[in-house]
Amino acid sequence: MKTSGFKMSGNRFLILLIAFLCFSGLSQGIAIDFQNTNIFQQSTQNQGIINITPQEAWEMCSTTSDGLQFPIDVRSRSEWVAERIDTPFPEFTNTFALSALQTESGLQTFMEKYDGKNVIIYCLAGSRSATAAQILATNNFNGTIYNVEGGITAWKQANLPTKKGNTPPSQPSPPIGPDICGVEQSIIFQSLGIDPDDDVIRYGWDINDDGSIDIWSEFVESGEPIELSYIYSNPGIFNITVLIEDIVGERSAISDKKTVLVTTPPTKPTINGPNKGKVNEDLIFLISSSDVDGDNVYYLVDWGDDTGSEWIGPYEQGTSIEINHSWDEEKTYTLRVKTKDIHDIESDWTYHQISLPKMNMLQHLNRNIWHLFNSIFRVYTLSMFCL
Repeated sequence: MKTSGFKMSGNRFLILLIAFLCFSGLSQGIAIDFQNTNIFQQSTQNQGIINITPQEAWEMCSTTSDGLQFPIDVRSRSEWVAERIDTPFPEFTNTFALSALQTESGLQTFMEKYDGKNVIIYCLAGSRSATAAQILATNNFNGTIYNVEGGITAWKQANLPTKKGNTPPSQPSPPIGPDICGVEQSIIFQSLGIDPDDDVIRYGWDINDDGSIDIWSEFVESGEPIELSYIYSNPGIFNITVLIEDIVGERSAISDKKTVLVTTPPTKPTINGPNKGKVNEDLIFLISSSDVDGDNVYYLVDWGDDTGSEWIGPYEQGTSIEINHSWDEEKTYTLRVKTKDIHDIESDWTYHQISLPKMNMLQHLNRNIWHLFNSIFRVYTLSMFCL
């Protein structure tokens, strides 16, 4: 009986011991889970990932005083088009799917596009954005990585703005610019476009009417005029068009055409004439310019003494014309001449130096005697006339 009683006490003790160990292990397990969570959060912080709330993300994107932040949706493109967070320009949201980021080429594209920038990663509820942030941190992304906890779901719960769906941009105005320009001369075109959803837009320019976009602008606000500076390297007649693409990737209709005549400027004029002269001596120069289009030409002359001519001409291209001038001070002057054709396409300047050396004492004396003699002669002649 004692033995039996002892066995029962032992069983009870064993049961109590097992229960105690289970409870202790469970408690330790819970503690370990909390500890692991803290370790994970500290790990992400140490790896350059900063977890933020939707409200914090909104505040960061509502001002540029703390630098530029770039919100990036890592969901699929169809999810992003269906509904996305709405942040003000220039910190507007864009898309870069996690699936693309998980490829070598996609990761390289992201690294190059956002190098040195602050990116705010978000998804539906936070899982995919955490994965994307981890990929960037692991691959030593050169920038600051913010991860929006709770994703767009938490964003909407915080009553922050979103956009749903998309309407293509309106057709932009025809390009505005000169009708004629010269080869290798910079010209400026301007256009204006509107997006019905007030999305940011970029302008695509077709410079040579071949049906393809030659130049894309940066993204700008809807309704903001855009300018394009361009240089044609060959003469001819060119039709320029422009279209608009919004941030979602939808395009407007192509604008009406702008036609530009690109012509070859006249050659720099030649200047033939003396390099030396005397004060008040009338010096003669021959100038000439050619035009490959056979256009008549005009000349603009700057004598280097704060005097010059208006455009003179037209003259037949390739023909020399005579110009003359005198200077009243003893120094070196720079004569310069440029040419333009009948389309007002100008050449560069051509330069020619003329030196009027200083006279010695004897030359000065002779000149003064000559001026005195002339003055006396004029007075004498005038007095004789009056008599």
